[in-house]
Amino acid sequence: MKKLLFLFLILSLILYGCAKESEAVKEQSYIPNKVNKKTSYLPNYKNLRILEIEEGHIMIGPPATDPTASYPAYELFIEETTKVEGTKTSMSDLSEGDYVNVWTKVQGPANEIAEKIVVLN
Repeated sequence: MKKLLFLFLILSLILYGCAKESEAVKEQSYIPNKVNKKTSYLPNYKNLRILEIEEGHIMIGPPATDPTASYPAYELFIEETTKVEGTKTSMSDLSEGDYVNVWTKVQGPANEIAEKIVVLN
């Protein structure tokens, strides 16, 4: 009986610790931005290539591995507040072919604004 009680006590402590850890993960998975909305730590677009760079916007998409297939392209608008991090640190350093992770904020339907661009290569 003592062994069963001891086992129950240990199991309860383990489960309690796991529950506390999952609460901490939930709290860290989002950070508030300047307008009290939540911005995810995870990028909205991950490991995509810059296809085209023009004044005020960029086009990104997956690398074309099959020349006969069609791939989606995403147009993202750039503001003065857009941060560039990683192997390059400014918008002027970006070039077509760079692999990036991008965090966005949405301003109206289909008008995504790049909030942060992390250059991977």
